[in-house]
Amino acid sequence: MPRGGTLYVPANNLKPNGFFVLLFPDYLDYREDYFNVDYSHEYILTERRVKDLLVDADFDVVYISSFRGFCKAPFHFLLYPLQLLVRPVAGVLFNITGKNVFFKIKISLGKNILVIAKHCSSKQTDNGRRSLQKLSSS
Repeated sequence: MPRGGTLYVPANNLKPNGFFVLLFPDYLDYREDYFNVDYSHEYILTERRVKDLLVDADFDVVYISSFRGFCKAPFHFLLYPLQLLVRPVAGVLFNITGKNVFFKIKISLGKNILVIAKHCSSKQTDNGRRSLQKLSSS
């Protein structure tokens, strides 16, 4: 497999220093609903996993943030208790009635992650890896 694996095609189709934007549901938050939300959710994605994939494909993560409903980090923790109440009730109502609106309510407060990464040369990425290693070791 070429260097970069999964991100080989996007990496090779971007101009040097081009940006790559990803918005994805966090598997650790969606859990059993992750694959059921949308047919395109084939790969398990988490913030850490995506960062590692991007670094391996010569990207430098420029911006990362998470959202829950309409709240951006760090304030999305305010909606987490609401999600803990709404999710099971909406799930039961969806199973009883089969109405899609209850499933949409169930997943509406799930955590989503936005990542903006910049495609860079191997030399720049090696520097980015060293920075990430410094951060993770401290």
